[in-house]
Amino acid sequence: VCINTGPEAAKSNPAEKEKLLAKLDSLYKKREELKLFQAAQNRFESDKAKLLTLQKAYLEASEAAAKTGAAYENLSKAFLDEQAGIIASALKEDEPCPVCGSKHHPLLAELSHNAPTQADVNSARKANEAARQKAEEASTKANAQRGLVAAGEENLIKSCRALLGDIGLDRAKEESETLANDLAAYIRSTEQDIAAAEQKEQRKAQLAKLILTKEQSLSEAEQKLSGEKERLAALSAASIYALGGLIFCPTPASSIFERNS
Repeated sequence: VCINTGPEAAKSNPAEKEKLLAKLDSLYKKREELKLFQAAQNRFESDKAKLLTLQKAYLEASEAAAKTGAAYENLSKAFLDEQAGIIASALKEDEPCPVCGSKHHPLLAELSHNAPTQADVNSARKANEAARQKAEEASTKANAQRGLVAAGEENLIKSCRALLGDIGLDRAKEESETLANDLAAYIRSTEQDIAAAEQKEQRKAQLAKLILTKEQSLSEAEQKLSGEKERLAALSAASIYALGGLIFCPTPASSIFERNS
C-alpha cells in the first residue's frame, strides 16, 4: 500500500475551507449592513421624535403670535377709537382743532378710563413682532427637520428592501432583530466549522509527519537488517569453508607422529 506523505497529505480539503471562509466573510458583511440599517432606523426614529418636538414648538409659537397679534389689534383699535378724546385732551382755547380747525372747543370728548396709550400700542406691536419672528423661526426649523425625516425615510425604505425585502418599515424593526439573531447563529456555526477544518488539517499534518517518521525508521531498520543478513551470510560462508577444510584435508601422518612423540 502506497501512503502519500507529501505536502498534500497535510491538507484536509482546501476547497471546502475556502468555501467556509467565503461564507463567513459574506456573513460578516451582511452583519455590518444590518448594523448600519439598524443605526439608520434609530436615527430615523430620533429624527421623527425631534420633528414632533419642533412641530409642537411651532404650534405654540404660532398660537403666541396669534394671541399677541390679536392683543395688538385690539389695543390699536381701542387707541384709534379714543383718538377724539386724546386729541380733545390736548386742545387749548384759541388754538385750532387739528380735526375741524375751530379755535373754540365748547364740548370736549372725554377719555375712557381704559383708554390705551401710544406706548401701550407700541409695546403690543413689538411683542407681536417678536412672537411672529419666533413662529417663523420655529416653522423654518420644523420644515427643515421634516425634509430630513422624508429623506431618511426614503433611504431607509431602499435599505430595507435590499436587506429584508419589500416588507414595509412597520415590520422592519422586528424583522431586523430576527435577522440579527439568525446571523449570529450562522456566524457561530461557520466559525466552528472552520475551527474544525483547521483542527482536521493539523491532525492530518501530524499524522503525515508521524507516518514519514515511521517510514524513515522502517527504512533504516530494513537497511540495518539487510546489513546484518549480509554479515551473517559472510560468516556462514566462512564457517562452511573452514569446516570443509577440516573434512576434506586430513592431517599428514608425520604430523600425527610428531604430536604423539
